[in-house]
Amino acid sequence: MNESTGKLAGRTVLVTGGATGLGRAFVQRMLADGARVAIGDLRGADAAARELDPTGTRCMGVAMDVSDEASVKNAVAAITAHMGGVDVLVNNAALFSTLVNRPFEEYSGDEWMQVMRVNTLGPFNCAKAVAPH
Repeated sequence: MNESTGKLAGRTVLVTGGATGLGRAFVQRMLADGARVAIGDLRGADAAARELDPTGTRCMGVAMDVSDEASVKNAVAAITAHMGGVDVLVNNAALFSTLVNRPFEEYSGDEWMQVMRVNTLGPFNCAKAVAPH
């Protein structure tokens, strides 16, 4: 499939946490299916977008912190300005490695709250920001 005939042709997809790991695999698949893709991530979004789409015509990177509502709103505004909106949201950003590095009882309340902000509040912030588009 390609940009003009893929099942996601003409659609814009935002993949949070899309610079590495599973998120990057989602980005690659969406591009293969014809979508324009915005990679939202704390770090590495621009570099990943340049690597996956050297022409810059179908993929863009945007720095965003899913746990921060203003950051998400600003990212979605930038995506909308550049790509015309967001049709599909892949809420992939998450903190899981934080939970497996040491025994549960060693985590502080602040560390646990950061996990909750990213893993629970993050998807809410993203869905809320893209819903109007």
